[in-house]
Amino acid sequence: MTEVTSSVIPDPTFTYFTSDVTHPVFSHDGSRLGGVCKKKNIGIWNISGKDYGIENHKTTDVDLTCLAFSPINHDVIAVSGNHVTEVVRVNGSTPFESVSLVRHNRDTSSCAFFPDGKSVLSAARDGQIRILNFETKQVTNNLECNDSIRNVLIAPDGTYFLAVTENGNIIIRRPWYFGIWIQRYLERRGKENTASQSVTISPDSRSVAYIVRDNSQMIGKKDLKTKKTSFILHHLPHHSITSVTYVCGGRFLLVTTTARTFYVYDVITGAQIKFINGFSKIEELVCSPSGRYLAIIGSGLSDGSSPGREGLWLLDFGRPHLGTLTNEEALLFV
Repeated sequence: MTEVTSSVIPDPTFTYFTSDVTHPVFSHDGSRLGGVCKKKNIGIWNISGKDYGIENHKTTDVDLTCLAFSPINHDVIAVSGNHVTEVVRVNGSTPFESVSLVRHNRDTSSCAFFPDGKSVLSAARDGQIRILNFETKQVTNNLECNDSIRNVLIAPDGTYFLAVTENGNIIIRRPWYFGIWIQRYLERRGKENTASQSVTISPDSRSVAYIVRDNSQMIGKKDLKTKKTSFILHHLPHHSITSVTYVCGGRFLLVTTTARTFYVYDVITGAQIKFINGFSKIEELVCSPSGRYLAIIGSGLSDGSSPGREGLWLLDFGRPHLGTLTNEEALLFV
C-alpha cells in the first residue's frame, strides 16, 4: 500500500462569510452552504461560483436549532425550532413555501433527511423522535428515547440512524418489521459525563467514529459489520479532542481539539498525516459531500486581511474527492 503523505490533503484557502451563524450544513451536491443566523434567520449561500453570494435569507418567528438540505433537491430544506420541524421550499420565493411540518411536545433539537428525500427525522429534547413523510404529510413513526436528544445522524445508505443524547450516549436504531425500530447502545456514558458528543458516520455507512468516553484524547471507530472497535490516540498532552468528522472518501478523519488546530488522521493506520492552523477557536466543523470544502464556526487568525474575525469561515482545498480510496485500500473495508 502506498504510504499516505500530507500532500494528499492540500493547504486550503480561507474565506470569511459572516458572524452570528451556527449549525452550518452543505447541500447534497456541495453547491450550497446553509446556516442558522442570529437564531431566527436562515441563510443559504451559493458557493458554486466565485462570489459566494447569499442566495436566500428568511426571518422566522421561532428560535432555530437545526437546518438540513434534502439529499435530492437543494431547494428543499428542513428546519427545527421551538416545538416544530418544518419542511420548506426555497426556490427563490419570499417567503419560503411551507411543504409540511411535524409538532413535538418539547423543543426540537435536530432534524435530518433520509436518503430517499421523502422522509425527515425530527428529534426533541424530551427524547421523542418522529419520522415525517412530507409528501403525504403523515407521521409514519413515533419513537422514544429515555434521554434528552442532542443530535441525530442518518446513515448515508439509510439502513440506520444514530441518536446522540445530552449526556453523550450514542444510540443506534434500525428498522425491523411492521414499522418497529430496534435500539441498542454503541457508547453508553454516565449522567455526569462531560466528554464531547461528537460522532460521525463513514460514507459507506459501515463505521461510526466518536470520542471515547473516558479518554478525550482517543477516538473510537466501531465497525458495524464485524462488531470490532479500534482506537486512534491523539498525542497532544493537555488538549482534548472536541469533534471528529469523516472526509468524503472514508480514508481520513478530521479532528478538532482545544489546541485551536485541526488534524487529519489516516483511519487505516491511525497516523496523523497533516495539521492545519489558522484559528484561535473552532466551535463547529462540517465537511462538504465532495470533501472540497470545510465550513468552520470559529475565530480565524491567518486570513491575512481580517485576523481574529469570529463567525462562519469556508475553507477551499481546491479540488474535490479528498480522501478517496484506491481499489487496494477499499478492499480493507469489504
